[in-house]
Amino acid sequence: MLLLGISAVICIVLGMGMPTSGVYVLLAALVAPSLVEAGIDQIAAHLFILYFGMMSMITPPVALAAFAAATITRDDPLGTGLAAMRVGWAAFILPFVFVATPEILMQGGWAGIALNLGLALIGVGAVTAGIVGFWGNRLSMVLRLGLVALGIVTLPLGFLPGAAAWHIPAALAVVALAVVLRLRARAGEKTNQGRRTT
Repeated sequence: MLLLGISAVICIVLGMGMPTSGVYVLLAALVAPSLVEAGIDQIAAHLFILYFGMMSMITPPVALAAFAAATITRDDPLGTGLAAMRVGWAAFILPFVFVATPEILMQGGWAGIALNLGLALIGVGAVTAGIVGFWGNRLSMVLRLGLVALGIVTLPLGFLPGAAAWHIPAALAVVALAVVLRLRARAGEKTNQGRRTT
């Protein structure tokens, strides 16, 4: 975990202001070999460095993509970069999922691949809804925190001790909560339509 964390920071710093191909070539030569020697799968290691190398595009203070978007929208560049990081949070955690769960990279049996992809989708969806604060309707702070916590537990991060036992229950809780929120949103829509007609 320490090596992955240090590598992530190095990839973001070295990737600042560089095009995709240049970032990958540089990081494949400087960072990927140490990850592979530490026992990480080659595909996972190279996807890890590629993802984090490109995160400099939305990570202040450089955040070239965010600054370009801010120029178009005539908004605050730093605020746009922070908003991009908030919405694009999944790109910061998925490289760790690649390393921890080879099934996400289509390595292993079909049952494991389908299960872990489902867990990843549910987890990312839950955390994103919690961060954005909307799922059919605006969410209260308690619901947002609950979705973020459940989503993080759902993500198939295999190297966390004892986490595997909690993935499926957390995913089921997210699905149940999503159904309840959706039904509540529909009930609210019908109530509003009834008021308009009267």
